[in-house]
Amino acid sequence: MVAAVGFTARGALEALSDLVQAGVDPTLTDAELGRLLRVAAVADEDGNLPDAWPAWAASTAYPVNERVVPATRNGYVYKVVTAGTSGASAPSWATTIGNDVTDGSVVWDTEATAPWTPTYAPAGLNTAAALAKATGKAVEVKVIVDPTVLGGVVTQVGDTVIDGTVRHRLEQLREVF
Repeated sequence: MVAAVGFTARGALEALSDLVQAGVDPTLTDAELGRLLRVAAVADEDGNLPDAWPAWAASTAYPVNERVVPATRNGYVYKVVTAGTSGASAPSWATTIGNDVTDGSVVWDTEATAPWTPTYAPAGLNTAAALAKATGKAVEVKVIVDPTVLGGVVTQVGDTVIDGTVRHRLEQLREVF
């Protein structure tokens, strides 16, 4: 078992809202807060890595092959097999792979397991919140894993690039010597 230190989804949203002082300009939308949360996602206490499945939403049009997890995760991911609009409240989600669930006019297939329990690292929340506050703008954080970086982070705000990577610092040292 891998021990993970972090927040639950609810705790992470509360912490992030506090960090960016919700209600003070710039106010971040729920979607912007969600993007910031994805940056802070970490493996859960069982070592399950974060996934990117969107949560089911009421009264929403879903096309065939769209995939979701229940708003209250149950360990499964569901795929639309009949397009339509979801019901006003969550259906009783099946927990046997291959079983169908009718939800409004949508039919979902219980496709696979989605075992990650949303867990978020405090450091990731702090970084995302600091960028939002420092720039005074809604921040879209994109995580790109580049093995040549060796560690650190590159931040771009508009045309300004701040390169805090180990690779960049080593390149600077090479130029000096």
